[in-house]
Amino acid sequence: MRFLNAIHPSSPAQGNTILEYCLIGGLITLVCIGGFSLIGTNWNEYMVGLKQDMLSHNQAAINAKAIQQQKIASAQAQLQAQSQQAANASAALAGEKPANATIETVGANGTTASYAQDILTNAKQALASGSLTQAEYDVVVRLANKGHDIAQIQGLLEGAFKQSNGNSSAYANTQLTFNGQSYTPAQLNSVLESNISDFGALRSEASVQHGVLYNQTLLSSINDNGGKIINNGYSSQQQNQTADSFIQYQSEGVGGGSQDTHQQSATICASGQHMDANNHCTY
Repeated sequence: MRFLNAIHPSSPAQGNTILEYCLIGGLITLVCIGGFSLIGTNWNEYMVGLKQDMLSHNQAAINAKAIQQQKIASAQAQLQAQSQQAANASAALAGEKPANATIETVGANGTTASYAQDILTNAKQALASGSLTQAEYDVVVRLANKGHDIAQIQGLLEGAFKQSNGNSSAYANTQLTFNGQSYTPAQLNSVLESNISDFGALRSEASVQHGVLYNQTLLSSINDNGGKIINNGYSSQQQNQTADSFIQYQSEGVGGGSQDTHQQSATICASGQHMDANNHCTY
């Protein structure tokens, strides 16, 4: 018994040792729980951060793709605009001269038509180069077309003089067709004056277009040739007024001489000439 007691002593210290083990085990458990809890919290924060990073990267990729798509769309729009501009230029080069205008190189109408065509040619080149928008080009085309209208009226009045062979009655009663309407020379002369006035207004409008202001060649053409068209038109209009007055003067029997002589004297003189006392054209 002594031997067994010596090996397994029976004392109050035995119970205390087991309690200490239990306390130590509980403390370790608490530490483990706290550690796992901390690790869990950190892991959760890490996963949240990782998720946010992934979302950020995905958003950046989406934004980059959107920017790329915008660039592609912009390039396509620019290409389409260039194609439209080329198409407009091709249409312009095909000719915008009105069907009722014929380019001539002689007479007052031929001079006016040449000036108008020069304006149109410069406008086509400006449109083809991109320095003129379609809207601005349309304004210049209306100006050039009005110039062709003036030239056509000049041609009709000049033709009436030639066809009348100096016969005042034949000239006064000549029916001239312009834009689908019939006029006498006196009536058409009033239409000429109205068209010259309209041309002046269009010239003012065309010359202040943004693209025109920055295209010196076109601006000079509008100002210089436009001024010449106005002067040439008024010259024809005044000359025709003089001829009308002269025919009326002779038809009233004023001035003496034979009727044939008076009728023949109604022939219009060339630009720069005047009719002398013998009814001959002279400089």
